[in-house]
Amino acid sequence: LKVTNAVMEDLKFDVLWQRSQNQIPIII
Repeated sequence: LKVTNAVMEDLKFDVLWQRSQNQIPIII
């Protein structure tokens, strides 16, 4: 389960990264 969670987190990060590439990245 830990490995699966890590993969899911990576997928979420990849989606956010791709969105940031298409838009202006917001850094808080």
